[in-house]
Amino acid sequence: MFAVLALALLVTTACPPPPSPPTPPPSLSPAGGFGANCGGQSATLTLNAGQTGSFQVMCTNTGTIAWTRGTPTEASLVPCCPVGGSAPFPGWASNSARYPQSASAVTPSSIGTFSFNITVPSGIPSGTYTSYGALVNASNQPISAQVLIFTVSVP
Repeated sequence: MFAVLALALLVTTACPPPPSPPTPPPSLSPAGGFGANCGGQSATLTLNAGQTGSFQVMCTNTGTIAWTRGTPTEASLVPCCPVGGSAPFPGWASNSARYPQSASAVTPSSIGTFSFNITVPSGIPSGTYTSYGALVNASNQPISAQVLIFTVSVP
């Protein structure tokens, strides 16, 4: 009887269940006149602890309002939902939690580029880390219904 209980305990504790897949992020509701389709997103970065890499996102302005830098219509990439990703990019990013468009203006039907660098913290364990971002205007209202996914693989 003792051997059966020991074997049952060994079987149930030796192999933990696989982690559940991440919950898909919710979609956002864009502010009036704004719209974007972000199709050109950097692939998953593979970086060692202490190494730096760059993410770049390209989004087409599908709204009726131009994104103009330094105005209330400026488009920026910011961390977003769901809160608590395994690699919140503001913590790994180079100096900001808001990454504005690279061009001075992105008119409707034009493409805007957003980029930022991250550095994997020293001592981080191997694994795959995910963070989420969204495009917003200067008032932090969503520009796109898309939630962008940023993934870093640490070997």
